[in-house]
Parts: sequence; structure tokens; C-alpha cells
Amino acid sequence: MYQTQHYFQRRPMELHRAAVVFFSFMFVALIMCFPDMAHAAFDGKFSPNSETVANSNKSVLDWWRVLSYYGIWASVIAFFFSLFALGGRFWWVPLVAAFVCLFGETFVTGVASWQSGGTAGTN
Repeated sequence: MYQTQHYFQRRPMELHRAAVVFFSFMFVALIMCFPDMAHAAFDGKFSPNSETVANSNKSVLDWWRVLSYYGIWASVIAFFFSLFALGGRFWWVPLVAAFVCLFGETFVTGVASWQSGGTAGTN
């Protein structure tokens, strides 16, 4: 006769792993109950302070500059690849990518300044 067994009875190591993961999550949840450990001492406001906003805007702008620098070179290489290897098909795709890399920062900082009242994108 066929006997059914529980999954963890057949694989006790899986029970051990599940228990370790469960207790790890419970430990992290317990630690997050203390504001000093959670880095979230709540001051009554749900929005980040102005220093955090300025730092994150500068970080995003710096990452945009790095990606657009490499994006320009990749689009130039892709343009020549499309001309010589693809026989001129899809030549417009690298040009659009180059256009986004060249003028995307102006667009990103313009939209951010509309939202924040004209202070975004300044170094």
C-alpha cells in the first residue's frame, strides 16, 4: 500500500534551510523594530528631507552622465556596424540613441526642475 509522507520528513535538510531562512527574516524584522538599527527615526514627515533629495538627484545625474558617455561611443560603433555589416538597415536606431545620450540630460534636469520648482540639476 502507498504511504504518503510529509515533504520535510523525506528531506530533513530542506526543513533546516527553511527554518534558517524563517528565523533570519524574523531576526531582521525584530531588529527593524528599533529605529536606531533601522535607520528610520520617524519625525512625523513622510517625505525625505532636502539633503536626501539633493544627494539622490546628484547621484542620478552623475550616473546619467556616465551612461550617456559610454552610450555615445556605443551608438557610434553601432551606427558604423549598421552601415557596413547590415547594409544600411536600421541606421536610425543608433542615431536616436546618440540623440538621447546627447540631449537627455537637459530633458531630465528640465523635468526635475519643473517638479521641484527650479532647483534640480544644479551642482
